[in-house]
Amino acid sequence: MLDHKSVRFLTLICFSALLISCSTTSNTSTTSDTSANVTNAESKYPSWYKTSRAVESDDTSYFGYATAIDSDSSASAEKAKAQAQSELKSAISNRLETIRNDAVVELGSDSGLDSPRFIIALRKAENEVPSVTSTEEIEVECLEGEGYRAFSKVSVEKESLIEELDKAFSANSRAWNAMKESEAFSQF
Repeated sequence: MLDHKSVRFLTLICFSALLISCSTTSNTSTTSDTSANVTNAESKYPSWYKTSRAVESDDTSYFGYATAIDSDSSASAEKAKAQAQSELKSAISNRLETIRNDAVVELGSDSGLDSPRFIIALRKAENEVPSVTSTEEIEVECLEGEGYRAFSKVSVEKESLIEELDKAFSANSRAWNAMKESEAFSQF
């Protein structure tokens, strides 16, 4: 016959096995519930909204995307638009700096592209983006007692931006024109 210690040990093992099997089943259903929630959340985005990236471009324009939440619908729309413009400014600034680095390698130091004066002017060039940015899309949704969520898409035409940058770089026109004529600038 089994002694009390053996019975307790077997009871503990059975109880532990039951707990483990229940927790495993619980985790499995939680995972599938989470997958369903992710799918539902993704379907809440407007069809034009890019969830995979904040900025994209084509041959003629750059596009910035953002979303924002606020208790006021118009404030959420303004925040989303401002965030999309900010994403666009940052991406264009990074793109111009990459092009400048490539153009310096291509054209050399005589081009003026590595002068501190031009580099500072190039970093300030992102401030020209909002003046030529236009709003493509704004959509605001009510979040059932939690405020409003806005989605925004803004764009800037490359040609208009280059014209604006021509004005901004008037004091550095030699270096700016060298950069525009470089092979690296074709990636803009």
